[in-house]
Amino acid sequence: MLYNVVVKLHLSKTSGKILKLFFYNGNKSLYVNEIVRETNSFPNSVQRSLKTLEEQDLIVSERKGNKKFYSLNKEYANLSEIKALATGNSKKGEQDKQTWVKLVNRDVSVATNSAIMKAQREAKYMGEFRIKTWDFHWYNSVTGGVYYTLEEIKETGKLLAKEVKKDTKFSVSLVENCMSDGEKLIEKTKNVVKKNLPNLSDTKLRKMLEDLVEDFMQFLPYLVIPHSIERIIESELDEVVFDLETKERLMEPTDVLSEEQIDELHLAALVKKDGWSKENERKLVQLTEKYCWLPIFNLHTKPFDLDHFRKLIDDLKSRIPNPSKEVEKLQKQEGERKKSLQKTLDEINADQKLRNLVNTAQAYIKLRTYRINILRRFNFHHLPLLNEIATRIGVAEEEIGLLTYEEILEALEKKGSRKVLSRLTKKRKEGYAMLTWNGKTKVIAGIERIIHTMEQCNILAGTPSAKREVRGNPACKGLATGSVKIVKKLSELHKVQKGDILVAKMTTPDYMIAINKAAAIVTDEGGITCHAAIVSREFNIPCVVGTRNATQILADGDVVEVDANEGVIRVIESTDFPEDLKELHGKTIYKGKVKGTARIILDASDFDKLVEGDIIIAPQTTPEYLSLLYRAKGFVVDEESITSHAVLYGKALKLPSIMGTSFARNAIEDGEEIELDATNGVVRKLSH
Repeated sequence: MLYNVVVKLHLSKTSGKILKLFFYNGNKSLYVNEIVRETNSFPNSVQRSLKTLEEQDLIVSERKGNKKFYSLNKEYANLSEIKALATGNSKKGEQDKQTWVKLVNRDVSVATNSAIMKAQREAKYMGEFRIKTWDFHWYNSVTGGVYYTLEEIKETGKLLAKEVKKDTKFSVSLVENCMSDGEKLIEKTKNVVKKNLPNLSDTKLRKMLEDLVEDFMQFLPYLVIPHSIERIIESELDEVVFDLETKERLMEPTDVLSEEQIDELHLAALVKKDGWSKENERKLVQLTEKYCWLPIFNLHTKPFDLDHFRKLIDDLKSRIPNPSKEVEKLQKQEGERKKSLQKTLDEINADQKLRNLVNTAQAYIKLRTYRINILRRFNFHHLPLLNEIATRIGVAEEEIGLLTYEEILEALEKKGSRKVLSRLTKKRKEGYAMLTWNGKTKVIAGIERIIHTMEQCNILAGTPSAKREVRGNPACKGLATGSVKIVKKLSELHKVQKGDILVAKMTTPDYMIAINKAAAIVTDEGGITCHAAIVSREFNIPCVVGTRNATQILADGDVVEVDANEGVIRVIESTDFPEDLKELHGKTIYKGKVKGTARIILDASDFDKLVEGDIIIAPQTTPEYLSLLYRAKGFVVDEESITSHAVLYGKALKLPSIMGTSFARNAIEDGEEIELDATNGVVRKLSH
């Protein structure tokens, strides 16, 4: 009976919260703000749910003065069954609860995500290893958050642990299979785009892309599985190694030199000796062609050009006295690390099980970089094919990645309406998400729908910042959700893009270029007659003024809901940190203490602003960051992983560095003077 009632009503999570509140409050009537506050839900979700519940006769409403009050409909026929569901006395709904884990932040195209999620639903093998399919996955482009469920991560980890214990050669075969499959994929992709694509028929292009995507998906399990490997390695090590220092020595990367690094140092040595001769110019072109794909994690990212690598080589030759000896030194250090690892294993009398585990960890570290590079190389090499198809289906080249591969193939086959494709890309450009739930995947467009889905699926669970809020005075009523862009001076107006939330101390007529793009306006100062208030009413933009401290509490990139009906700005996704924060703590990668200018580096587009001696602040480091690190005094990364690229590069280059600061990129301003005390795992702000 209960199941039939639920199916008929389509009871959402927010509706369940509201009903639970009513049942616990008896006959009490409540108005909207009370319900929002007591259920800790977002206003737009509450308003939608109240409307639905009233349409379903579960609640009734009446207006008292200026407020509308809601209460339970005591005459509803199945009220007892609904009470059992809402108050937790029924098992229905409990099965659908998931604990989500945010693994990384990445800027990923719709096309790539569609392939990743399909591979996780359908792939059966990773090399020779049979894997479990993944039924839950969440990604949103607003914050770049990649989420999986804790249960599935653990289940995959258990399968991997079992394999490690059973097969002593598992770690070696894992890496060998990954590299073999990766190189085959890239070779096939390069051969495809060598053909004269404009002269091929639509049918031929469709078949080529279909085949490439199928091969791509066979490789993709290598992209996700390592996250489970890392967790199982750490948990297994914790059971047998109790000394933290010993554990860190066992997990310290031994293979840190990359082919790219060696090639760059060799060219720097030649340029230092002969300058930019014709031969060295030719070698520079070869270097660019070989590694230009490094930043292309997302299909719309531009490859590195000749100028990027020329600047890099000039930096290396000026910073490193003898680049050739630098290669020899790094190779010698790598050998010493391998000997040190074996010595540590011998000192603690490690059994074969522990040695297998450590070997798996080292294999994973090597795999971690390689698998990401294959993704970047695939994106780069199959772009000409996608661009040719984009022309034929009437989509801009820079927007083809906003369609799933299935949508691209269907459009090429059926030649559907270009207006339909245009609407899809336009919506997703403003913000998109992809959700796999119980093995079914859908694309969600628009920030409001993204936030609603995150709430419905409990993806915000455990995010303390969801409760952070700023209050002010409503100037123009309305609701809006979007990404915060703080504008402290006119030169920062360019930061505001369509759909963003403009946050400023106050606005003037000079701000109109940003106001025209903003979904809402929030100011520290001003009253109902200030510039922001007048302009917002003229253009009907939700606006809250007089918050006093919005520019201090909020941070660029925070996803917020502006409730200009009540004058409240709620942080939906970010990281909570105190307003007067003077230092941040993290985990030491490589010891040392340096002072310098902080540079916030979010992706390759920020590389040019780093000058010699700056300190890098980043969400994480990935392969394309390696060249940048030669110019830095040190670096800080928000993510923490003992097998990450940050650990790899920090120890290889002996740069003072820490990880796991969580929100350094939000708490530290670009250009701010800081002290990085990596020995003690602390970043101090010197401007306070």
